[in-house]
Amino acid sequence: TPSHVGYLKTCVESLGSRDQVVGGGVLLRQALRQWQRARRMLDESDYAEAVGGDLLGVTGNLAVCAGWLAFDAANVPLARRMYSEALFLAGSAGDPVLSAHVLEKSSMLSSHVARAGAGTGAAREGLRLADQAGEAARHEPLPRLQALIALRRASAASLLGDKPAFRSAIATARRELDRAAGTEEPRWIRFVDESEIASQEAAGHQNLGDPATASLFHRQS
Repeated sequence: TPSHVGYLKTCVESLGSRDQVVGGGVLLRQALRQWQRARRMLDESDYAEAVGGDLLGVTGNLAVCAGWLAFDAANVPLARRMYSEALFLAGSAGDPVLSAHVLEKSSMLSSHVARAGAGTGAAREGLRLADQAGEAARHEPLPRLQALIALRRASAASLLGDKPAFRSAIATARRELDRAAGTEEPRWIRFVDESEIASQEAAGHQNLGDPATASLFHRQS
């Protein structure tokens, strides 16, 4: 019923809030249990069509939460699996924002793998995933989401040594953030601010072999 879906939405909010306090490793098992519960409801329960659509969306959001927490707990294979589940659910729900959210997180994961030594293949995958996120969100009036997708492009471009693409993506992120003033956006995207952009810009300069500039942006962030 709608009350079950409402409970699961509260679980998503709670996981997001608690993640800011205690981190991924502590919450991962709980997130997986809640996602598994939602998935069983989706697969085995009886519900009206409208409830089913909402259930698809919230189950996808729980998969994103579990994927992020798995990444934060250094379990990259589990993070990949959860993001794959989330992308399937987002497509089934016809939810472009959820699709873009999953794809930008997947892009971040690929860039992390590239930094860990996987080479240009993972970085190119990160760039492709960021482009797919941008395509999914192209009609969505969410400036912070657009800024975040631009930051994922910037990260992948820096790992590929493409300075012009990196700078262009950072500039896009700042333009989008300027547009965000006064807009109402989901809680999960509100962390995207000037400090986040400066932090990602610092990481990009480090990837490009410029630690002195990176340190300046780290201090700024």
